[in-house]
Amino acid sequence: MRWVTGTPDRSGARVYTHLIRHPGDPEATRNGDRATRDFTAQWRRDMSKQEAGSWRIRVRNHLRSYGPMSFQRLCVTMLDRDADTCFGTLIVWQLVAAGTVQWSLGLPKFRVSPTAA
Repeated sequence: MRWVTGTPDRSGARVYTHLIRHPGDPEATRNGDRATRDFTAQWRRDMSKQEAGSWRIRVRNHLRSYGPMSFQRLCVTMLDRDADTCFGTLIVWQLVAAGTVQWSLGLPKFRVSPTAA
């Protein structure tokens, strides 16, 4: 697998490329009941109160701890949310643009750059 740095061309339909799921990716377990809606609302409120920097650190540390993974796996393992309803599209691409995270060609995956502090 070839790992690259720098933000890819995400124009047009390519804006959704990172949502491609890998065989064996987990699915979120939340089923849309009241508890789920309450959790989602609380999660959004909490996230809006936190600085983006703290979420970038969380994502980077998660990737560092668990190794390369798809965006779907990242979202499910961090927040039990499927990629299409997850928080982190902007955060992941900010980490890529900063050189902290690399992405792979082919089936999209992300990993912490070996040169990242």
